[in-house]
Amino acid sequence: MILAPVDAELGRGNAQIQVQTRSGTNRFRGALVWNVRNSALDPNTWANNRVHGDPLTRSWTNINEYTASIGGPVIRNKTFFFALWDGLLPAGRVNQNATVLTPCARNGIFRYYDGWSNGNALQVTTDQGAATPRRAVVDQSGNPVAPTTNPNGTAHNGILRYASVFGPLANTPTRADCSDAVVQGAAWDPLRSQMDPTGYVKKVLGVMPAVNNWEIGEGLNTAGSRWVKSTRGGQNRFGFGAADVRKQLNVKLDHNFNAKNKISGTWSFEKVKADYATRVWPTGFDGFSKRQPQVLTINFTSNLSPSLINVA
Repeated sequence: MILAPVDAELGRGNAQIQVQTRSGTNRFRGALVWNVRNSALDPNTWANNRVHGDPLTRSWTNINEYTASIGGPVIRNKTFFFALWDGLLPAGRVNQNATVLTPCARNGIFRYYDGWSNGNALQVTTDQGAATPRRAVVDQSGNPVAPTTNPNGTAHNGILRYASVFGPLANTPTRADCSDAVVQGAAWDPLRSQMDPTGYVKKVLGVMPAVNNWEIGEGLNTAGSRWVKSTRGGQNRFGFGAADVRKQLNVKLDHNFNAKNKISGTWSFEKVKADYATRVWPTGFDGFSKRQPQVLTINFTSNLSPSLINVA
């Protein structure tokens, strides 16, 4: 780290940080380092502690980094080598809360209260002064909560409305999944009078996880399904536990032709893999990103005179 004005040979600027790969010497020397950081001793988060019922198990992260290096002579006083191997192995578990359809919505029946937009169990009521009046329409167990007033403050009828995407309803469903709903008359859309006949939508709904919390979504038609997902790295380098799974090798060779001329070469190979575009539901597939950058540098230095040096 150069804090004084940088020499002209290194370019302009008030300060500069130089990163160099060390060289071998006439003696064999090596080092082995292992660092580990585990989140088992971290406290639980406020968001986890506020969950209805027992607090959630906190996210877990375990990061292992290991480094091995060795350097020494190839030809004493002439040629030297240095090699470094570095690896980073992050692993973790995080709480995932996916938005899914409620049982009635899976059957094409959507629910609402007159005058209000649906809100989940954590929704703060917004009254007539808001562009879209919204309130919590379910409790923490998913039971519908009827409003007592309209957004303008007048008395509310408290009726829970049911609407089918396939057409007008002849009855008010009584089953928890609204499977007893009966559609009468012409469909709203003649091309959508029933569930997708190809079976694709049925398959998607079959692998969609069940609702287990009402802290996200809009309560009556969409809610949350919380599950624990294992992680292996991530693309966000600024978050703890999100580092890439990395394996890196650095090799450097130095050769002195004579007292005035020397050459050195450095090769760096890195193999990086991390989670990317991972699944939202437990019944899905994870994507990952993969990179293998290589850098080769050759440097030739000549001392042409006591006051003149050339670096190529």
